[in-house]
Amino acid sequence: MGSPISPVVANLYMEQLESRALDTAPTPPSMWYRYVDDTMAKIHENAVDSFLEHLNSIDQHIQFTSEQEKDGRIPFLDTCVSINQDGSTKISVYRKPTHTDQYLNFQSNHHLQHKRAVVNTLMLRAHTLVTENEDRTRETQHVKQALKMNNYPEWMLTIPHPKSTTEDTEEPQNEKKIYVSTPYIKGISERLQRAFKIKEAIQIKLTKPALNRDNGYELAAIYDTILTPKRR
Repeated sequence: MGSPISPVVANLYMEQLESRALDTAPTPPSMWYRYVDDTMAKIHENAVDSFLEHLNSIDQHIQFTSEQEKDGRIPFLDTCVSINQDGSTKISVYRKPTHTDQYLNFQSNHHLQHKRAVVNTLMLRAHTLVTENEDRTRETQHVKQALKMNNYPEWMLTIPHPKSTTEDTEEPQNEKKIYVSTPYIKGISERLQRAFKIKEAIQIKLTKPALNRDNGYELAAIYDTILTPKRR
């Protein structure tokens, strides 16, 4: 996977493989979701083994394993999908048993923006993925407690939950930008960020100041001058 194009090619091949498997399966699943190498499917319990055998027969180099729900719950990516008694589903945040709640420490030598991003990411997940209010409240409290263990102050944890990053931020196609990456140096990187934060900051600093009327200059004025020829 050293080449940048490798993930794209791998995903294209997986799409072709799963299309063949689903189209030729004797009993295909009624639901099939895949993200990279993690898949969630809904299929009759009597057809699980036969479908898994069929899936692994497509390519001997790509073999799948199965994990069935336990106590009406099954993990998928960082979510836990639970089945209620009425047949409906709910989603909560899933953490592996080995998860330690260790995040970027607030006392580490990193930019404040990176630490704020940790808070925003965890809060955004709690507010967008979790479907029920009780679970959402429980997840928010868990996130706050975990961040406090990583030395995050209280004022960082009371930030309103961030807006989704899926808003339309499309820029004009003809606008080209050049990005420069510099190592983080405490005290200096913040000053550089402020200096370049305003668009066209360099142009503003190089623009000539307007003339001051108090200095004897008159702007946008028309002078009436009578020219008298000098007599010899």
